[in-house]
Amino acid sequence: MGLPLATDFSSHIGRRQLASSSNGKEKRSTKDEEAPVMLKVGHGQFKLGKFTRISANSLSLQGGIVLVGPFNTEGNTTEEIKKAAFEKFSMQNRLFKQKFESHTQFVLVYPDGKKVDMLPDGKEEFSILKYRNFLDPKKRFDRLRLYICNTKNYQENEVEVVSCSSSLSEELPVLKSTCPKTDEENDPLTVDVHFLFKERVFEETFPNNAQISELSNYAATLIGKSPACVVLKMENGLVLADDDRLMGLS
Repeated sequence: MGLPLATDFSSHIGRRQLASSSNGKEKRSTKDEEAPVMLKVGHGQFKLGKFTRISANSLSLQGGIVLVGPFNTEGNTTEEIKKAAFEKFSMQNRLFKQKFESHTQFVLVYPDGKKVDMLPDGKEEFSILKYRNFLDPKKRFDRLRLYICNTKNYQENEVEVVSCSSSLSEELPVLKSTCPKTDEENDPLTVDVHFLFKERVFEETFPNNAQISELSNYAATLIGKSPACVVLKMENGLVLADDDRLMGLS
């Protein structure tokens, strides 16, 4: 009985041209969608595995929010946004300028700390317009928020993507002490899980009543990450809870 899994190691002020409708309400024009926009970008960091913005009051940490742009809404402008934000922070914060030398020391991330290259769902390449529409087509561009995060801090907390597949097999060693027999004679007692990470394959055997948290902990050791950076999900995208069990997912 197969059990495929995927492991996910895996948050401006635009020139608006408005037309009045017959009932007096305003509509966003097509030109408004295409006009260059300004964005607000903050400075954030990971702390205890969680991404948080750095307040403007945290002067020693060089925090705050800057207004940068204008940017084209339709292309992938991640590098432009990151560079503009770095330059603005350097101009406004002496401590920031002293500590950081180049925008290449940073990664552009969403408010949850995920790197900005694709949209949050991973289905399309990032653009300001696509991101706005992904959140809410009616959302104003000046309400969007992105952040720069120091690359070293980001890499230490980066969510890696590791694919894995598992198959139930009676030929594998039986772990009777941790996986008692069930009512069905042919129900296997162990699950063979194959982890694929950066072209390397790892294999481990788990009891079929093992909790997902055990797989998360094991996967975290493979890539040298904290278990807090590990999220397991099925190939269909269903995120698994730590207290789920392998035997209940088939």
